[in-house]
Amino acid sequence: MSNIIWQNSYAQVWCWRAEDGVDKKQISVVETRYFPRPEVTQLQLLGCKQGYEAQYWLQGILKESHWWPEIPSENAWQNFQRSAGQDVQMELPVVETQKLGQPWGKSYKLDKNALIIALEAILWRALPIIVVFLLAWQGTQIYLLKQDVATQIQQQEALSRQIEPILQTRNQIQDDQRYLNQVVGLRKGHRQLQLLEQVISKLPDPANMKVTLWEYQPDQLRFTIKASNADPSLFVKTYSDLGWGKDVSAQPDAKTGQISVLIRFQM
Repeated sequence: MSNIIWQNSYAQVWCWRAEDGVDKKQISVVETRYFPRPEVTQLQLLGCKQGYEAQYWLQGILKESHWWPEIPSENAWQNFQRSAGQDVQMELPVVETQKLGQPWGKSYKLDKNALIIALEAILWRALPIIVVFLLAWQGTQIYLLKQDVATQIQQQEALSRQIEPILQTRNQIQDDQRYLNQVVGLRKGHRQLQLLEQVISKLPDPANMKVTLWEYQPDQLRFTIKASNADPSLFVKTYSDLGWGKDVSAQPDAKTGQISVLIRFQM
């Protein structure tokens, strides 16, 4: 059996053999805790209910103790002093018999320092398990992350293989569209040349008239003719007879002596 008492950061431990039939889990009381506790360095001899106990105190901390069933002899007392590292005194001190109402020190179960030490011991024992668990958990997370990355890469590769024909078709369509635009552009250019030739060939007086401005759009054609004292209705009749569009108009400009002709095509 044992009993642990705390004094600040020091633990006083008493151990003894339990008698037969005694419950080892019961709380035991140390009788010498009820004797006065010296605050200075001191040797003392206590008279207990059963036997005698010698104590050596160093600045309020119990450093050495020894119990005898009977009052120790001078030789036993001297040996105790030597074991405590003290100068040997031949005579026994006065035996202390007066006790206090309250014990000195704190019981192990009530002391916070003892609880902290117990928790610290548990923590140190559990630390390897915690480290192994954290390493295993981290390794598992890294493995799962690698598996997830590999799965995503496979999905991207499969998606790329599925999208590749679509991208090729899109590129082909874009190429065809560019080709058609080029063809349409050439066609428009060719059509403008034909229109320009017909416009010039139908001028009422080609020697004294010339085209100075040409604006072509898919739905209409606007051109300006430099002609002095010309009748706008003449141009309306001339170009209406070609049958190009549904509407032909001519607008003279008295300041410049030019006539602006607008032909709207049939769409």
